[in-house]
Amino acid sequence: MKTVLQKLNSSQGESLMETLTSILIICLAGALFATMAMASSRMNASARSTDVSFYEGFSEAEAHVVSGTSGSVTVAWSGGSQSYSVDYAGDSLRSFSVAGGGG
Repeated sequence: MKTVLQKLNSSQGESLMETLTSILIICLAGALFATMAMASSRMNASARSTDVSFYEGFSEAEAHVVSGTSGSVTVAWSGGSQSYSVDYAGDSLRSFSVAGGGG
């Protein structure tokens, strides 16, 4: 504690080396912060795009809009399996309904 008080009461300033070191640290911290902000911005844009795509497909599935894509889904269990014909909603199989089903 005595050393801190002596430093505060001292009339000597900081040395050039200490000043340049502190400026360098501040610049590096600023560059790191800017890099983190840009990465965060890119991740947010990517997430927004993915969300829009997901919710468009999900809305189509809820409205029972069939995009004309058909396929087959096989459900397997320990005693056997069962295949179903399905119609896709959206650009991939996020949701489906059994073909010819009542919705």
